[in-house]
Amino acid sequence: MSAMDEKGPKKKKAEMVPEKAKASSNGKHPGGRPPRYSNAADMMRRGEEFFNRCDDEKKPYTITGLALALGFNGRLALINYEGRPEFKNTVKKLKSRCERYAEERLFGTQPAGAIFALKNYDWTDKQISELMGKDGAPLTVQIIRFSEDKKDDKK
Repeated sequence: MSAMDEKGPKKKKAEMVPEKAKASSNGKHPGGRPPRYSNAADMMRRGEEFFNRCDDEKKPYTITGLALALGFNGRLALINYEGRPEFKNTVKKLKSRCERYAEERLFGTQPAGAIFALKNYDWTDKQISELMGKDGAPLTVQIIRFSEDKKDDKK
């Protein structure tokens, strides 16, 4: 096919990029929103500030509170940021501090809230029952089949 068709000349692929996606002199990032943090150390510093503020105000450490303090819209935005390789360990470490806080509350007088919170960290609340034989030995099952002939003999 020629470079001309019914609608006019074909554009080169580079020309087909939308205007707003092209690099511009107005300072906007050409590939979408720029990263919230330029490095993991800045994120860790802001996270530490959050934990210190919680300690000063006697407030619990929460993932949502951490996310908002870091400038995200909510906990899912923070969790999604963990997908960036350069921030993965930092986000994990910050989230682990919140998890540890909830875990320590299990030993208080009212652990129900902590139990609920820990379920959001993939903890489970389940009971496992195992049947055992005498003195902890494995259970053995013996199957006895009766034939019709033997039932008639017992009469």
